[in-house]
Amino acid sequence: MIACEICGKEFSIKGIGTHKWRVHGDGKNFVPKSYGAWNKGLTKETDERLKKSGQTFTRRLENGEIKTWQEGKLLSEAHKKSIQDAVIQRVNSENWHSFRKSKICEYKGIRFDSGWEAKLAEWFDKNDVQWIRNKEHFAYTFEGKSHVYFPDFYVQSIDCYVEVKGRTSTRDEAKWESFPKRLIVLKRDELRNTKII
Repeated sequence: MIACEICGKEFSIKGIGTHKWRVHGDGKNFVPKSYGAWNKGLTKETDERLKKSGQTFTRRLENGEIKTWQEGKLLSEAHKKSIQDAVIQRVNSENWHSFRKSKICEYKGIRFDSGWEAKLAEWFDKNDVQWIRNKEHFAYTFEGKSHVYFPDFYVQSIDCYVEVKGRTSTRDEAKWESFPKRLIVLKRDELRNTKII
């Protein structure tokens, strides 16, 4: 048996080398976990191996030799249908807005898609505006396909739907152009000017 000169543990002649390499490192290829990862702090600017690896990956990606996982993922018709059915079921449920979890917030136990919507609901209440969270949908066409649109609020006293919008897309414009009833779209500047947000 041979004792390790660093920690004093004893090993066989064959085992001492492996122990030193795994636990203490040999100064060439391995740094143990207690000392941190061997590549910690290395970047393509400071390490030629990382630079070359990145260039190879980029070249293979551009040549179509490899694909990102999103590009290579194909959904079967059955899978697409199951996703569509799940969304429709959620939309038709009691609190359909809850399927968008990233921005959801609540006001008076009602779930909203964004903080701006919740702030507008609070503003409505402070100003005695009678409103409900809209669940009625309206059909519209965008890029040759049929879709449905759910405005955010319905204000009974003026028979008007209200939409809160941060950024406007061409799809949003298609919704609004074909909307069959009265609709007010409140954008960021209008919400700020009226001190709603």
